[in-house]
Amino acid sequence: MIKRMIGAKKSLLLTFSALFLLSSCSETKDSSADKSSLTDLSELKKNASVLSANILSMKLDNFSFTDSIELNIPDKVGKYQLVCMDHFQDKAEDVFKTFAPEGTYSKANISETPNTYPLGPDYSDPENGVLMSVGCTGFFYRVKPTDQMTEAQRNTVTSFESGSSVRTADKAAKDSRAAELIGKVRELNEKYSSLAGGISCSEPFTFIEHSDSGVFEINNRTVFREIPINQIMKRNSSEDGSLFSPFSYDYTTAFYDDKGELLSYRESGAFEEYKTVEEYDSILSPEKAVSLLSEKLSGYRQREIIGIELVYVAELKENIEQVGENEKTQRENAPWSLLCSYDVIELKPYWAVYFDLTKLNETVGFIDCISGDVEFVNNTV
Repeated sequence: MIKRMIGAKKSLLLTFSALFLLSSCSETKDSSADKSSLTDLSELKKNASVLSANILSMKLDNFSFTDSIELNIPDKVGKYQLVCMDHFQDKAEDVFKTFAPEGTYSKANISETPNTYPLGPDYSDPENGVLMSVGCTGFFYRVKPTDQMTEAQRNTVTSFESGSSVRTADKAAKDSRAAELIGKVRELNEKYSSLAGGISCSEPFTFIEHSDSGVFEINNRTVFREIPINQIMKRNSSEDGSLFSPFSYDYTTAFYDDKGELLSYRESGAFEEYKTVEEYDSILSPEKAVSLLSEKLSGYRQREIIGIELVYVAELKENIEQVGENEKTQRENAPWSLLCSYDVIELKPYWAVYFDLTKLNETVGFIDCISGDVEFVNNTV
C-alpha cells in the first residue's frame, strides 16, 4: 500500500514525509526594514553579477563566504496564492503508461483503492519491477518493489538518512556521473509536468550520495515564475501560524542505485494559480538581507555562507472545496494529510541564505524581501 488508509495507519510514504517535516529544532529572530531600504527590481536584475561580487567582498565578523555566489533575479516578484489541484487520478492510465518500463504497460495491473488518500488508483507489476500510485492532488509515486532492493538500498529509500555528501545540483552537475543522473531526473520531471499541467515543474536542488548503500538521491523543488518554492521547514515547531512550521509540502525526490537504475520517484502534488495578492516593484537587495541576518546572528558562532537565492516561502491558508449539505470536504475526511485538493497556499518572497543543506540538519537564514523580518532555521539542535 503506497497511500494512507482513511481512518487507519499511515502509509509508508506519508509517514516518512511527516517525519521529515517534524524531526528537529529551530530558532527564530525578527527584524524589520523600512521602505527606503528597498531597491528597484529591474536594477537588481541588471546588476546581478555586481551584487554577487559585492556580497563576496563584505567584511562581516560572523560570516565568511564560498568562492562564488550566483544570483537569479526574476522580472517579477509578488505575493501569490496557489490552489492544490483535484482529479489528477483521472489521468492515471496516461501516467502509468508513461512511467511503466517500456513495452510492459497493462491495464490489468491497475487496482482501485477507494479507502486511501490522496484519492486514486495503484499500479502493481512486480514482475517488471515497478509499483506506482496516483492521487487527486497531483500525487505520484513510482518505486521498485522493496524485496527487489538490497537491505541498504531499502533503508535509504524508506528512511530519512542525511547522506554522506550533500551538494547543490548545480555544483554536483560538474561531475559527469551526477550530471547524468540529474539529467535523468529532469526528464522524469518533464514527463510528470506534461501530464499534470498547472504549476508542477520541478528543478533539481540537492544531490546526495549515500555511501553506505551506494544510492544517489536528488531532491527537487517546484518553481513558480522563475523562483523556487522553499521546502526547508522547522522541525518540531510548536509555533502555530509560523511560515516555517511544518504544513503541507515536501520535496519531489528521486533515488538511483549505483548503476543508474531508478529506485523511486515521488511527486507530492501540483497547483493552479488562484490569486495575485500583490506585486512588488522593489525588494530588499541581497546585500541588505545578508547585513540584517548578520546583525541578528551577531551572538552566534562564525558561519560560512554557501549560497544565496530568492525563494518563495509557502503558508497554508485555507481549503476552498465546495460540497453539498451534510457532505465533508477532502480536508475534513483526511485532516492528517500533508496536502489536500483545494488547499490554498500563499507564497511570499524571501532571500534564503544557506549555511548547511545536510538533510535533517539544514541551517538557513530567511529574510523577508519586503519587511526585512529575519528568521533563522537551525535544524542541527
